[in-house]
Amino acid sequence: MNQKLNIITLDIPYPPDYGGAIDEFYTIKYLHDQGVEIYLHAFEYGSRKPNAVLEQYCKKVYYYPRNRSIKDFFNIKPFIVKTRDNKKLLRNLLDNKAPILFEGIHTTFYLPHPALDDRIKIIRTHNIEQDYYRLLAKSESNKLKKIYFYTEALKLKNYEKIIISKANAVAAITTGDQKIVKKWNKNTECISSFHPFNKVMSLEGRGSYALFHGNLNVIENKIAAKFLSDKVFNDLNIPLIIAGKCSDEIKFKKKLEKNPNITLLTNLSDEKIKKLIQNAQLNVLYTTQPTGLKLKLIHAIFLGRYIIANNLMVQNNELGPICEIANDEKEIKTKVLDLFNKPFTNEEILKRENLLIEFGYMNDQNIQRLLQIIKMQSSTTE
Repeated sequence: MNQKLNIITLDIPYPPDYGGAIDEFYTIKYLHDQGVEIYLHAFEYGSRKPNAVLEQYCKKVYYYPRNRSIKDFFNIKPFIVKTRDNKKLLRNLLDNKAPILFEGIHTTFYLPHPALDDRIKIIRTHNIEQDYYRLLAKSESNKLKKIYFYTEALKLKNYEKIIISKANAVAAITTGDQKIVKKWNKNTECISSFHPFNKVMSLEGRGSYALFHGNLNVIENKIAAKFLSDKVFNDLNIPLIIAGKCSDEIKFKKKLEKNPNITLLTNLSDEKIKKLIQNAQLNVLYTTQPTGLKLKLIHAIFLGRYIIANNLMVQNNELGPICEIANDEKEIKTKVLDLFNKPFTNEEILKRENLLIEFGYMNDQNIQRLLQIIKMQSSTTE
């Protein structure tokens, strides 16, 4: 394939160790596998640094500092967008005529720039961002953070629909998001998140513990972990492991129910998390936010045995039939007790794989859909 493509990522997509980076990195990898010549433009900030691994998949990799200033809080554009304004990015985009894939609303500062009027521009939406930030504000207890999240939600409410309407096409990450985004841009398709799995790798038999995993620096996951610890497993004689990134382990541990059956494991390697998911009898996934696609759900489905999830976890996708649905502490406790001693069979694995193919969650399906969008938009502008 003689296809060239610019991809702008909201941060450096390697290592693929959280939701956004997982989708970004595997988009790059699978496009490369299909022969696409990729020009990657990545924003550098925080602890994520330039990584030579990306050069294996890209013709050229450009890095840009994300310059965050207090004055950006008072700009009419959302902070997540304004802080990714870098003139070198625009100059580098003008070095070729290839289509541009904007990974997330965050990267769209230059999408409406007149110099790019003749270019094919595709947005990959990771969330309905205005809803995501509104729900973050609702969950946050820190007053300054709450103000920031509410302000960002208000800015995004105006910005999101306008910028999406200016794209040639949009790739939404869930069917729920697709329905909303299609009101703003009729050329919207659903392409589920790319991920590292090409087949279901669940193990037959039984495990000896239940698992909740997620980034414990995110307020949504902290709330979920505390709910499971304090309300569900507080009086069950079943081990629960809570695992994930956590920068304040000691402080967070003090907030959990004092229970010898509850274990907190933090800052594990990807391989250790993978083994925890595979060996668990139950992956218990609970959320208070229905936004986007939860990558921890994808990992649990491809790696784990039984999955207990609440409706909000599967609200915007078709993955409910693969999970055992339970919404409050009583329902979750009942499911835990029902499933903890039930062996997971090969029939369950085959059923799961067939449903994932039917619902469109396999990488080979989705990379062809993305290539088709690029091809269709290229043909309409020729």
